[in-house]
Amino acid sequence: MQDNSWFRLLDEIFENDRYWEMSEEDLSSISEKLDMPEEEVNSSLDNLQKQGLIKKEMDEIVLTERGFDLISSMEAHEEQVLTERLLIVVVTALSLGTLIDSSAALASSSITMRVVYSAIFGIVFLAIGMMANQQFSG
Repeated sequence: MQDNSWFRLLDEIFENDRYWEMSEEDLSSISEKLDMPEEEVNSSLDNLQKQGLIKKEMDEIVLTERGFDLISSMEAHEEQVLTERLLIVVVTALSLGTLIDSSAALASSSITMRVVYSAIFGIVFLAIGMMANQQFSG
């Protein structure tokens, strides 16, 4: 079983309003949608039930409160990561605007001060770039 196959299956159940009627047809379509063999879907469902994240009741699969809490917190985390990435883009754009504005103001200053300011801006952008790289790859 793939690392995140259980999560993808749990997420699919969540997207279906915490209730999923299970028939052979549904099992086939979910298997195709998630690109998982039916045996893996069944195995994942069994594991989710053992973990108390879903309940199988006759021909239905219901997301338990624990399953709902888990999927909700995972989705909140994904939204937080997206927000952090967008914030990095905004900060970088603002910093770039400040650099352009400062460069225009420095055009009239001495060459020594231009070099010092250029070095400071370079270090700041290097630090921002490293943070963005860490955030986007993490």
